[in-house]
Amino acid sequence: MQDGAVYSCCHEKPAAIGNLNEKSLAEIMDDAPIRAWRRKSLDGKLACYKGCNLLTAEELAEPRHDSVESDYANVRRLKLQTGEFCNLDCVMCYWQDHRSPERLSDELLRERVDLGPIETIEIQGGEPLAMKEAKRYFEHAAALGKKISFLTNAIMINKRWAELIARHSAFVHVSINAATKATHEAINRGSRWERVLENVRLIREARERVGGEVEIIGHFTMIWRNVEEVPRFLERFRELGFDRADFGYDFRLPWLLRLAPLKKRRLRRATTEALNRDGTREATRAHRLRSLGLIDQPLNR
Repeated sequence: MQDGAVYSCCHEKPAAIGNLNEKSLAEIMDDAPIRAWRRKSLDGKLACYKGCNLLTAEELAEPRHDSVESDYANVRRLKLQTGEFCNLDCVMCYWQDHRSPERLSDELLRERVDLGPIETIEIQGGEPLAMKEAKRYFEHAAALGKKISFLTNAIMINKRWAELIARHSAFVHVSINAATKATHEAINRGSRWERVLENVRLIREARERVGGEVEIIGHFTMIWRNVEEVPRFLERFRELGFDRADFGYDFRLPWLLRLAPLKKRRLRRATTEALNRDGTREATRAHRLRSLGLIDQPLNR
């Protein structure tokens, strides 16, 4: 996190296991707190399992390890929450201060995080491209041959960054949160629909030009205001320039849907129909749609 705190989950659960201002990541990864959480995980007793919307029941039931010990040489993935600063003001954003000056220091990361075994890095803000620390670390990691991916609102992408993304990212999540211009601009306040789609096109062109393999993902955070556009987004995401569709949701949405059962049933039918169109299921991360009861049948994805 931007204050140096280290968690084993991007939802900051079950608790912080250390801080980069005090120890290196390698030391934190094999310290007493994370060993205790690993034991609870192996025993199926982590309190956060019940409400987890990141892992499927199958993934939770099949731990990848059988020991509380960890070899840092086996660590492959790192996620960085670089700060709250953002050039937009999205209506559902849980960050309280979009102009906060607190940032995760790229100098601290270079000092306390050995990137040797790391293969993929994910950067999230705020808006990473609005923070010089995040951009400097992207270029530092890219120079070491790492794949650096991130979640962006895509407003600040230019030709240079489109090429950097095409060359050095495994994926880029674009926060679009709608299937139409009016809804997108009402939710991603300060954004411009046409500009976002033009910058997505820049990444696609750069990918073709450099022979990159970056996956361009349309990320749709569901809230009460946009949830009825989910079926339309499933129909349109390729037309909008995305390779895949992914979903998140605001914590209030499950409760609101329970209060509107007729709307939920209608939406479930439309979403299931859209998902069953040729090739859509295979290109959709639909776990959150299933957890909200917005699709009929179980999915493996």
